Amino acid sequence: MKILLLVFTLLFSANAFSTVQCNQYQQSLLATYKISSNNQKQQTLQILRSKNQVTYFYPQQAISEQWFLQKNNTMRLTRYFEQYQRGIEYQAADMPNLKQAKDSWLQKYQLLSPTFISELKKEKAEHKGCNLNESFHNKDQSKQQVSLKWDPYYQLPISLTITQNKNSTVWQLFDLQTNEQQISEKLESYDNFQLTDYADIGDNEADPFLAKMINQGFIEHSHSGFYSADGGAM
Repeated sequence: MKILLLVFTLLFSANAFSTVQCNQYQQSLLATYKISSNNQKQQTLQILRSKNQVTYFYPQQAISEQWFLQKNNTMRLTRYFEQYQRGIEYQAADMPNLKQAKDSWLQKYQLLSPTFISELKKEKAEHKGCNLNESFHNKDQSKQQVSLKWDPYYQLPISLTITQNKNSTVWQLFDLQTNEQQISEKLESYDNFQLTDYADIGDNEADPFLAKMINQGFIEHSHSGFYSADGGAM
């Protein structure tokens, strides 16, 4: 009886440990996505993630956006321009159109907000140890159709297809790395960039780099707007 009890205890402990390990999803990672749209050239996006920060690297534009979650639960941003080894820092007050909320941070951290996922209908789930793939689609026949394959352990989409009026955009996870040294080396590569605070740009418009970024639409003079990495207004 004691032996059976011991075996049961060990099995229970092992299962409990496995559950904890699976629930503690991988925070540090480097994910590469291929993004395809109708009649448009395929784009690449890399996501470099560690605790309380996530970096989006757009190879085609040679621009990175590094988001930080601060202790007061607000977000700040540093935009890096690889070609110039320069960066611009934005505090929460510099981004009035960005909603400072947990859902907003999670959207940056895992590409899709929990609210967006909750509005989809789960079709099925496939288990292989900690590897759990969940499939979702629209709950109703709306104009915009969404198909999502989600990995809850890594908290990232494996694939995402959005279709509207016969136009489709597909995000596909192409590569995933979790090597801590590789991630640290990539983050350290930004340490030598010369940074300028967004609030100080008005006093430094004679700087050729800043003047060029303003002309290209990556920087706006006033605090009323904020631009994404491809120059589109957010």
